Amino acid sequence: PAPVLRAASAASHGVTVCPYGKACYQKNPTHLAMYSHPWLSTVGGKLVCKYGPKCYQTNAAHLRDFAHPWEK
Repeated sequence: PAPVLRAASAASHGVTVCPYGKACYQKNPTHLAMYSHPWLSTVGGKLVCKYGPKCYQTNAAHLRDFAHPWEK
């Protein structure tokens, strides 16, 4: 089955929306737990890579931290 994409929402998590908005670059788990980022999609608990299908990153840290649901 295809991965299920979902947007993190303030209502579902009971947290405040991030004050930095779409400009937020925080990856800190504490920040992500404190603030909602409804514009970000997740797959299996990972943020979807912002580069989309054109992603050129191959380093292990990037692949560990971001989902690439368009890849098989």
